[in-house]
Amino acid sequence: MKKMILSLVAAVAFSAMAMAQEAKKEAAQCSKCDKTEMLQHRTDRVVKKYGLNEDQAKQLLKLNTAFADKMSGTGLGHCGKHQQKGQCCQQKTDGETGATAQQQKQCPSKEQMLAKRKMMKAERESYNKELQKIMTPEQFARYSNDQKNARQRRQRGKRGGQPKQTV
Repeated sequence: MKKMILSLVAAVAFSAMAMAQEAKKEAAQCSKCDKTEMLQHRTDRVVKKYGLNEDQAKQLLKLNTAFADKMSGTGLGHCGKHQQKGQCCQQKTDGETGATAQQQKQCPSKEQMLAKRKMMKAERESYNKELQKIMTPEQFARYSNDQKNARQRRQRGKRGGQPKQTV
């Protein structure tokens, strides 16, 4: 009886590991997708989620293609610590070469980051205006609500799960 239970547990464990490896393979495969495949995947996801028809799907793919380069990343090359602790790329010397971290990688200035954020916001608003022309009012309302909720989740994540306090 014990052997049967042990073999059952082992079989379940092996199948769980195999499923986890398949998920990793799919994620790795997606990360190797080229730009057009990623755009198609993103478009398909929106089409499915909001119930767009074929004509809307074609228009959305064109819109995503047009805005792909404009909205991909910040392009500033910051290390991600710039505002939380004010120590972005602080000077640390490498013992062997004597080079500093700033010489290896320059962080953007606060003005550059603010300008880039402003530009990205304008691009996002332009994208949403074009998307509003493609979607029905109900579809766009659902999309806008989902985007708002996603921003709130990201903000809570940055503050360790604390809700935003109003003054």
